[in-house]
Amino acid sequence: PTFNSPELLFNGATATGYVLTTDFFTVFAEVPTSSRESYSIESSDGSFSSISENLTLTYLVSSGKMRFSRTDVGTENRYSPNAALEPVTTFIAVLRDDRGGVAVYSIQKP
Repeated sequence: PTFNSPELLFNGATATGYVLTTDFFTVFAEVPTSSRESYSIESSDGSFSSISENLTLTYLVSSGKMRFSRTDVGTENRYSPNAALEPVTTFIAVLRDDRGGVAVYSIQKP
């Protein structure tokens, strides 16, 4: 799986340009539709069927909290900062498919 660029949107803006405050904001991961690959599996009778991968997103933060630690692709999440901002907050998004593929995006915000 892969992320689009920009990888994360904070309140609809690119994460790199977003300025943290003590207000909560929405987080959305930009994942291209091509990340969900289709593949064939063989049934016990020898026939084949096509299946699409399932993708999940896991969110990690160094301070504050995410509303959901794991979501489906296309689901908006929400970040709530601590009452006082840390000097640096790290946001990590881990995109996984159900066949062992993984993509990681990390950003540190002052």
